[in-house]
Formats: sequence, structure tokens, C-alpha cells
Amino acid sequence: AKKKRRRRRRSKKDQRTAMNKAGFTALAAVAITIIFLPSFAYRVAFLLASAGAAAWVASLPAPIEPEGWRAKRGVLHERFRMDKVPEDLDTIVIGSGMGGLTCAATLARMGKKVLVLEQHTVAGGSTHSFEFQGYRFDSGLHYTVPWSGPLFQLTCLKKPDEVPQFTLMGTNEGTFDKIYLGDHKQSFDIKHGEKHLDTLYKMFPEEKAAIDEYIRITNYALASVKVFVFSKLLPLWLQPLFWKLVPSSYKRYTRETAVEVLGRITKNQELISILCGLWIDTGCRPDLATFMLTASVFRGLPLEGGCYPTGGPESMAEALLPPILAAGGKVLCRARVEKILTSGGRRP
Repeated sequence: AKKKRRRRRRSKKDQRTAMNKAGFTALAAVAITIIFLPSFAYRVAFLLASAGAAAWVASLPAPIEPEGWRAKRGVLHERFRMDKVPEDLDTIVIGSGMGGLTCAATLARMGKKVLVLEQHTVAGGSTHSFEFQGYRFDSGLHYTVPWSGPLFQLTCLKKPDEVPQFTLMGTNEGTFDKIYLGDHKQSFDIKHGEKHLDTLYKMFPEEKAAIDEYIRITNYALASVKVFVFSKLLPLWLQPLFWKLVPSSYKRYTRETAVEVLGRITKNQELISILCGLWIDTGCRPDLATFMLTASVFRGLPLEGGCYPTGGPESMAEALLPPILAAGGKVLCRARVEKILTSGGRRP
């Protein structure tokens, strides 16, 4: 038994060492790419680095799961009772949306015993669905992007065919979303591959220079999304140093709202409304959301492609449960948190 424990400790240490080396290597590669390469080369290098990370994850052994694990009906509905709370908890996560479950699954993969508390009757946040008059509706998610697959691989350390599959959605013409302004009966159709841009130029011929400028600055905004996400993978002490290395052109659009930036390049309110037309995907109005966030949905979604998870959004939450349960943790619903206490009785 002692030898097995020692082997497990060595295995975990070796894995942590490998992950640290991979992280610092990726940091150096991205920093060099950001500083020296133009936009197109940046994208190619970033995609190659991400593909390499996904391949590395796919080569790892399959992650642990509860013995005989199989997603059962009601697995996202387990009701809270004090006798269900595991002993010797390491972490409590409040909220079981994708953010909460992802944090919990990642901690569980590091050997932590995690309790996830959800006040709703079902776990999964905006990925849960409900039935009404014989139809099934998604509560929040209506599409995502192909990157969701690799992200699930990284979170659960699973191979591509072991995580939810995300397939492109839309009409035969490539339309996957529509924007309606006011009483206009004609929609502005958002299409894969930005095939709707020709329509935009035809609708506003006098605004060609403004649209060209929008395309130019959104290239920086889209790049800053990747930089921002990558920074969150770094230790807290390293993040300030990382941001000092990032050119200001990539940081500028994280500090201004969409309304502020668009107001400088055009005064045409109809054009501004269309360019902000997918604002609901950000969860925040364009006068409050950053330009980076608004641009990432209007341009990023068509470039990446709107996808829907096979099996419905609930399959995303179900995929994150096994690592949590395998580490001795629990995801419990109908658990409203009234107070947060830290050591010494102080509230954060």
C-alpha cells in the first residue's frame, strides 16, 4: 500500500512538472508571437499551438471516473441534504454554471474534493433545458463555437470522442442567426464565414470607410480575446508581468465600450445597431460591454462557426460531473447559500 501511494505521488508530481513546463513553453511562444508577428501569422501560430496542446491532452491516459459511471436521468438534479455532504472537503463552489463546474472539475483533476452548491432544481446553469406544452427549450445556450470541444478535452483530460460533439448549425445558405431592427420585417442574416459582409457594404455604401475601419480594429479586438483567455491560465503573480509584454493595441479595446468605439468611426445609428446586433450573446448591453466582447460575437462567431452540442446543452454539464464525483466530490441542487464565511469568521 505504501509503495502504491509513493507511485501515485511520483506520478502526480511528474504530471505537474510536465504541465508546468508546457505552460511556460506556451507562454514564451505566445509572447513572442504577440510581439513580433502580424495578425495573420499570429492566428496561424496560435492555432498551431492550440492544436499541439489538444494533441498532448489526447495522448494522456483517460481520466478517472466513478466505477461503472454512466450519465443517468436525474444526475443533474441531486437534491441537497446534509448527510450527502462529503467529509474533509477541500473546496466549495457556489453555482453550477459552466464556470462553476469547470472550476470544480479542474480542481478535482488536481486531486481536490469539491462540493458544488446550486440553488436551482437542476445543475448546469444556462445549459439546462425545460419542457413547455410538449416542446423542449434551452434555458440560455443557443449556440457555441467549435473551440468548445478542445476546451472540454483540456478540462476533463479526455480524448476528442469522449467529450460532447459540436457540429455547425444553420440553414443551407449558412445563416445561423438573424438581426431584426425595430419594425423592420427584413432581417439581417448572420452567416458562417462572414458571408454577410457583402450585404452590409451594399446596405451602407456611403459607410464603406467606416466598415473597413471596423474590420481593421476588430482584428485587434479578436486577437485580444485570445490574449485575455490565455492570461487566465497563468499564475496570479505572473499575470501583471505578462500584460506588460502585450502591446497596447491589443489592450485598448478591453477598456472601452462598443458604443464608445463605434461612435468614433460612424454616426450612422442603424449601422451601429447592426454591428452590436448580437450583443445578447455577451450578456451585457453594448453601452456597458467592452468593444472586445461585442466584436468577438459579431465577427468571432461567424469566423469560428455557430455550433450546437449533440445531445443538447445538458450534455456539457454531464461531461463535467465524472471528475468531480471520482475525486469524492458532489454536485447538489436546491442548496441556497445564505452566508460566506472565511477563516476567523470574516466575510470576503
